[in-house]
Amino acid sequence: EIEEEEEEEEEEQRREISRRGIFLHLLERIPERGRSGDGSAKIGEDELSDLLNFLLDHLDDENIQLSGCEVIYRLSSCDLYRNLLFSLDIKDVLMTIMSRHKGVDETQTLGCLALLHLSSLFRFKASDLAQRDVITCLITAMMNHAPVVELQIAACRALRFMAANQPANKERIRSRSGVELIEHVRRLHIHDVRLVEATDKLLGVIQNDYFSSDSERMLRYIVSDLDQHARVLQTTTQNLHLLLHFLSKSEQDLCMMMDEKMKAIDFCMHAYTANAGVQEVICNVLIAMIRIYGPHTLQEFFPDLLELVSTNKNEHVRDANLSLLFEMVETMLKDPDPPAAEEREVGVQRQRDVTLFSLDEGDADTVTDTIHDIIDKMRKYKFSPVVQEAECSKLKELSLSSRWLQAISSAGGVEATMDALSVHKEERGVVLQACWTLKHLTYHVRNQELVLDANGMRLLLEVIQLHVEDANIMEHGCGAMTNLLYKSGRSRRKFVEEREGFATLLRVVDVHAENPAVALNAVWAVSNVLETNETYQVLFVTMDGVHLIFMVMRNHMSNLSIQYQCFKVLKNLVDSQQLRRYVGLARYQDVVKLSMQRHQENSMMVEMGSAILSSAQQET
Repeated sequence: EIEEEEEEEEEEQRREISRRGIFLHLLERIPERGRSGDGSAKIGEDELSDLLNFLLDHLDDENIQLSGCEVIYRLSSCDLYRNLLFSLDIKDVLMTIMSRHKGVDETQTLGCLALLHLSSLFRFKASDLAQRDVITCLITAMMNHAPVVELQIAACRALRFMAANQPANKERIRSRSGVELIEHVRRLHIHDVRLVEATDKLLGVIQNDYFSSDSERMLRYIVSDLDQHARVLQTTTQNLHLLLHFLSKSEQDLCMMMDEKMKAIDFCMHAYTANAGVQEVICNVLIAMIRIYGPHTLQEFFPDLLELVSTNKNEHVRDANLSLLFEMVETMLKDPDPPAAEEREVGVQRQRDVTLFSLDEGDADTVTDTIHDIIDKMRKYKFSPVVQEAECSKLKELSLSSRWLQAISSAGGVEATMDALSVHKEERGVVLQACWTLKHLTYHVRNQELVLDANGMRLLLEVIQLHVEDANIMEHGCGAMTNLLYKSGRSRRKFVEEREGFATLLRVVDVHAENPAVALNAVWAVSNVLETNETYQVLFVTMDGVHLIFMVMRNHMSNLSIQYQCFKVLKNLVDSQQLRRYVGLARYQDVVKLSMQRHQENSMMVEMGSAILSSAQQET
């Protein structure tokens, strides 16, 4: 019997060694974070599928699950395997393991780290139901392992990315006592700067209910274009400037595509080491990202960042300004001083938007029923500003997704929003939410027609006139106007039929010339009206619109988007054979030249600017 027991022990040891060998073999073939690795050693889909099946067959074996979680974590941190892991439903396997081994610190920590690296993809590759389960899993891990710092940091960062990329996830975290748990963890580890950074950034995202699909789409476009054309200097510089603008100006915590952003910046820092102009923009981008995401989060996605910054600083030691920028980045990346020991007041009541709309279930029928309920309530309580503001806010949240635009318009959402705007045009809260909703709805061509059928052009102009001093209303009101006027002959005719149309938009530009968001939307609307129509162009010139355009250009010389729209307005004017000699551009040539110089990397700006200057010289 003793011999049999010894043989069984030896056999178990051999199996254990064999298992370890399997996991070690896989780990050796996974490249380090930020490395491309050897293509010949790539782990195939069949191998990964076999690994997951093996883990599910041995769910009760703590050692196997710990080793498996380490492999999954390493795979999730590698760009090469992240999408493949999603196709194999890795999140479900991971949550099953974490649920079975709730008491194992190492397993839970590795699971949270893996979910952190996968969190940027949840918005696009996971249903609302799956995201809800991931949030529950992360919060459970935080509750059961409060003393484990690495787990808390990973869970907070993952929750932050999920909350920033999907507004409904903020309410899911709140509803599970997530805010109270995060504050408790912060107090428990008040002297750990990484954890304090992670909790503070997460709380900031949860408290900020601002979300714009426009910003999200533009950032996705910039990062994608930066990746595809990283070897083209002119395009790279332009995209880096656009990325800097979005990071500096956006009210939204844009946490999506962190891996892609850092990968593109890493490439540019290596590829354009000797180019002082590119390195200067990159330094400013990094400073903006450190302020938004925090130094520790940034280095989690770019481990060699501090070393690379130091190397590039040595390349430009003779450039005093650039060296100063590199030193600033270095200082910000290094560990800041530990925070003061005073804890946050537990009793502080956080501001929460009671009108924030979210659905825990991703069921289309549920959302459609909800849309009908919202619109029915708006019709029933037509004369209640409180109800109209609250329900418009819900429609605004739903209209962020293009998936529901058709359902909203079919249910009468456009008409209900227009009625709310018409009846309560003097109520600021209603007007703000209604204009914001219309801005989202008018991305759809059919909705544009419905707005026009409801006399929407006149109503929007009237609302803009009533609230011209309110920057928030002007931003979204002019945004809706911009969408209506985009390549729509009917909209432009309706606009010009309203005699005060141009005067109203120019009044907005005049009042908010220093506000970039309002100025951009107002000038963009003007640009859409003037496109290839000399009648409108003459009207614009006679109302001294050219002077206002150059005033905006002077105020926002570094803002490429505003400069581009202003150049489009001027280019439409100089393209007119009859009008070009009377535009009055000669006295503004210095402004045009300065804008061209500031944005010389953008070929379209240079081309339009040259045409404008040529016309200005002909005037003299």
